[in-house]
Amino acid sequence: MKLCFKTILFSGVSLLVAASSAQANLLTNGDFATDLSSWTATPSAPTTIAYDGSEGIPSGSAKLDRVDSTNSSNGNYLWQAVPVSNGAQYKLDADWKGDLLNGGSGRNWAEVAVEFNNTGVLTEPIDTNIQYKVATDGGNDVYSHPFDWTSILTAPSSGPADGIFTATGDFMIVAFNIGGRDVTRNNTQPGFYWVDNASITRIPEPATIALLGMSTCGLLFRRRHS
Repeated sequence: MKLCFKTILFSGVSLLVAASSAQANLLTNGDFATDLSSWTATPSAPTTIAYDGSEGIPSGSAKLDRVDSTNSSNGNYLWQAVPVSNGAQYKLDADWKGDLLNGGSGRNWAEVAVEFNNTGVLTEPIDTNIQYKVATDGGNDVYSHPFDWTSILTAPSSGPADGIFTATGDFMIVAFNIGGRDVTRNNTQPGFYWVDNASITRIPEPATIALLGMSTCGLLFRRRHS
């Protein structure tokens, strides 16, 4: 029985270690503590993507900003790829805050795309991979404007409300985008938003270690009574 107890104890400790490892953030610099390092930013005029040390939880974030609406703009990506195990489950989350403004009869939008592939390079455009979105005038306008810090999971487009995805490739890519129509669509108010606390964590797999421990104890019990 002492051996059985030790086996169960070992199984429990092993599970705690495995769970802790699974909860580690796979994104590097997801809290933007070191500016935009480890992220790839590809803004197109008139949009800028920059580090903002004055906003964030607790401080520091990335800001995607359409500085004017003279021209329509899209494809302004801030993205990062992480290696994953095909078939495993991963949870995505991030916080954002911003103001997409009215947008007139045009529209401003903030989007989060998730892509799985075997290259680790974002596929552009991201249209078929948009998972979370908020937009003015005809879009998924789930927030009042401006909106304070909240999880991207509160604005699902085609993405799961719990943020859990099953990997279908060797890399998981998360990409943030901001876009908007131009002034000819009466869009005189370009939008902007901040991103912080981005994370991708692996969902722990079934407790196979605990099952192994219980199986071992069962065998020991049967031997003692045979």
